[in-house]
Amino acid sequence: MHDRLIDGIMNEIPDAQLNGLLYKGNEVMQSPYIANVSFPNIENHALVLRLAADGLMVSSGAACSSGDNAPSRVLLASGYSEERARSAIRFSFDYKLDPSANDMEYNYGLNLERDIKIIDDAAKIVAQNVREMKKISSTRDKSDFPVES
Repeated sequence: MHDRLIDGIMNEIPDAQLNGLLYKGNEVMQSPYIANVSFPNIENHALVLRLAADGLMVSSGAACSSGDNAPSRVLLASGYSEERARSAIRFSFDYKLDPSANDMEYNYGLNLERDIKIIDDAAKIVAQNVREMKKISSTRDKSDFPVES
């Protein structure tokens, strides 16, 4: 599901940037439970709020920095620019995507068809919001926001 979300986002938003090395099959170069993607020229906190309004819960930083408006220390320490870190969103996955599933059941809430739909819908929700934010940003008259000296 991790790779499907990343592929979906990258196909929908070509300038999106995966942070970290891609996880593929048994080559664990990145956690299969976390994906971190930057969206150039998009402020991550605003995107988090928009996605939450659409029912998609994501984060702009690590759980331990909840409420902190600073760019991710992990991304900065990994050599990414402050601008890229400020546009990064973290997606977290569980082995099951159904929060109402009973852990004691045989399949632990797994349902491949449903889970694929959830991931595909999430990629579309992200893409729609990023496109809308870019459109707003590109049409905004910069003179509406005077810079104080």
